[in-house]
Amino acid sequence: MKAKLKCLIPIFVIAALVFAGCAQQEKPKATPTPTPAGAKIPKEDGKYVITIYTGSGPGSVYFAVGSMFAKVLNKKSNLIAAKGVTSGASVS
Repeated sequence: MKAKLKCLIPIFVIAALVFAGCAQQEKPKATPTPTPAGAKIPKEDGKYVITIYTGSGPGSVYFAVGSMFAKVLNKKSNLIAAKGVTSGASVS
């Protein structure tokens, strides 16, 4: 009985992994539009505006890192106006 159980457990684990990998995945809701080659970067008060897209909300690690990065850029650079904005992370 124990020998059969030792053989069946790996088979069930492998089958579960195969079926999980074959699950239907969501399609993206919209395709991102590429930026044209000669596009102008918007300026605000003579500074280049940079938007840093971060994680899903104020509690996420990426939001904290992105927001602090924007603060450092704003403090140290006279040419850049950066802001951290929440996004759908890897979903969007």
